[in-house]
Amino acid sequence: VPRFGVVAGAIVQVAAAETLKLARPMTDIGRWPVFLCGALLMLGSGLMPRLRLNRAIAIALAASTVLEGAVYTAYALFGFYADTAGFHALLIGIVFVRLLDERIVRLRHMRAQHARLVYLAKHDDDTGALSQQAWTEALDAEIAQGTVASALLLRLEQVDSAGASLGFRLADEAIRRFHDRLCSVADGPVSRIESHVFAIGLHQLLEGHTLDPLLQQLERPYAVAEHRIALKLRWGSSTFVAGKTAATMLQEARAALAMADRTRAVGCAYASEFEAKFERHRQIDIALRSAIARGELDLVFQRQVDAKTRMTVGVEALLRWQNAELGTISPAEFIPLAEENGTIVALGNWVTHEACRRAVEQGWTGRLSINVAPAQFAGSDVIGMVRSALETSSFPADRLDIEVTESLVAGGHLSIATSLETLRALGVSIAIDDFGTGHSALSYLATLSVDKLKIDQSFVRQMGTARGAEVIRAIAALGKGLGLSIVVEGVETEEELAAIAALECNVVQGYIFGRPGPLPDGRPARIEAA
Repeated sequence: VPRFGVVAGAIVQVAAAETLKLARPMTDIGRWPVFLCGALLMLGSGLMPRLRLNRAIAIALAASTVLEGAVYTAYALFGFYADTAGFHALLIGIVFVRLLDERIVRLRHMRAQHARLVYLAKHDDDTGALSQQAWTEALDAEIAQGTVASALLLRLEQVDSAGASLGFRLADEAIRRFHDRLCSVADGPVSRIESHVFAIGLHQLLEGHTLDPLLQQLERPYAVAEHRIALKLRWGSSTFVAGKTAATMLQEARAALAMADRTRAVGCAYASEFEAKFERHRQIDIALRSAIARGELDLVFQRQVDAKTRMTVGVEALLRWQNAELGTISPAEFIPLAEENGTIVALGNWVTHEACRRAVEQGWTGRLSINVAPAQFAGSDVIGMVRSALETSSFPADRLDIEVTESLVAGGHLSIATSLETLRALGVSIAIDDFGTGHSALSYLATLSVDKLKIDQSFVRQMGTARGAEVIRAIAALGKGLGLSIVVEGVETEEELAAIAALECNVVQGYIFGRPGPLPDGRPARIEAA
């Protein structure tokens, strides 16, 4: 019978009952319970911070603590022992099983991640197309088998506009549909090289119009969520010859695609002379960035002459570039490149300030025309540039003509119209250059304030035909009706000059009065044909 009459705790009651029943203490196996309990504590304290076993370990530790507390109470009150080694061994076994399960789960997860990384290393996650490295390996394998004839690079041209109007989720779905269709028609490996660029290996040569059926099939609209999305393609290709690798063919196809971009063509097949062109393109690009600092730029001026009196009434400032290594570089070569790499802003700023400065220094009292590229309106403060040039040089604003392209004003952008109005408010005149060769939406003539139309020289070359002369006559009549001055470019012969004068065009400009040269000194004067 317990000393205090009541045995507290279920475990102690069982121990007391067994002791009374057997008339002896329950068997104790020495220090094993202490060692096992300590091992459980160390195992739990080491694993809890690192593994997701917190709940199982916490339960095991709590159960062990309750058990040992009860056993100690039984020993203190009644002087008998209880064997807890089996219980602690069971708890440790449970923890080890849970740990093993955790390790198995982690191992499966690591294997799944590894398999995913291996897949992503060789495939595009969105479409499932081969990666560039996997594609080159696959194409090299087919080259070794002798089945590859050409490589084709395709770029989707209208994905961004589709994404902006319909949402990029639908645009991405259209790209996936495009990949599926491309795989169905391609007889070689397909890769997604860039976001909007795919590469395929073909078993046939691309000659003549053999590519047209493939492009027509790929450009058919894609049905996506009640929408029909049309994707236009631009392509570059490379033909296999002995010794080429997949990497070489891909590089050549890229070069062909870049050439298609530069020429604004739908596609282009690689040619060996591309390497020289791209190398020169690279050299000009590098040299152009420091041309102003090196003092390599210069201005020449082409006379603008009254068609009837042959008096020089103005000049147009033209940019020239002489590089020590590359020699004389044509504006037709470096101006488009300047628009691509952004140096057109600095070039335009230099031309405007330098032309105004020279006109004032040399006492030029005629009109001065300066070209401003569309990229300058997009990438700089044209109004601030013109105002600064006028203020620093003191050149009169009412004798300055700013020439802009027809495509710029025909775009209908409110910001362009506002800029042109502000320039006219400064006193500057606005001329439309190469009129009739671009987007001739005549509606802009009724809404924009322009002062001059410059007829492109291509129309002058056609003056020998009745239709060519009528085109110039119609433009001249249109300008006269709107109160605009007409300047005809590219006049080279006396016959052309006489015909233009008869059409009541105001001013002519061309080699008939000499090639562009230094700015004339002093007042405008009469000039004879060269």
